Amino acid sequence: MAVETLSPDWEFDRVDDGSQKIHAEVQLKNYGKFLEEYTSQLRRIEDALDDSIGDVWDFNLDPIALKLLPYEQSSLLELIKTENKVLNKVITVYAALCCEIKKLKYEAETKFYNGLLFYGEGATDSSMVEGDCQIQMGRFISFLQLSSMMVRVSQGSIQKQVSHRILQKGRLKRATIWSSSTILGHIF
Repeated sequence: MAVETLSPDWEFDRVDDGSQKIHAEVQLKNYGKFLEEYTSQLRRIEDALDDSIGDVWDFNLDPIALKLLPYEQSSLLELIKTENKVLNKVITVYAALCCEIKKLKYEAETKFYNGLLFYGEGATDSSMVEGDCQIQMGRFISFLQLSSMMVRVSQGSIQKQVSHRILQKGRLKRATIWSSSTILGHIF
């Protein structure tokens, strides 16, 4: 319908068709240059940030490091205030146990995970001289004793939580005779 409304003396100009292609190519080249400049700018920014982010604290270069953790000034007893004294005591006990478990978890992650994870790594049976395995195990015994004490303290903390939960439900059983898997099953 639109073609019929055009006058018969109007013809499509072939010069415009070629100029549109040239214009599109010029725009495409300009866009390509822009992308290359933008990519190089991003790479420079990434390289600049890489140097500052990748710097890890080196104990040999700087033996003192700051650990910036937020510290709350208010005590646990100040945070727990209700008019019901029994509820105050129960919440205080649970909050103290939760704090103890958080501290134990942090201690386990910082002191024991890496030692247990990487024990014996990097040494093959063929590269070790006779007696090196025994020396390495002897050095590891103190670490195992500390980790054993950590496990006992953690079990005691879990048993305290379970015993409070059991007393709330009205069942009077001793939590110390249960295994850890049974205790964890009752908590979760």
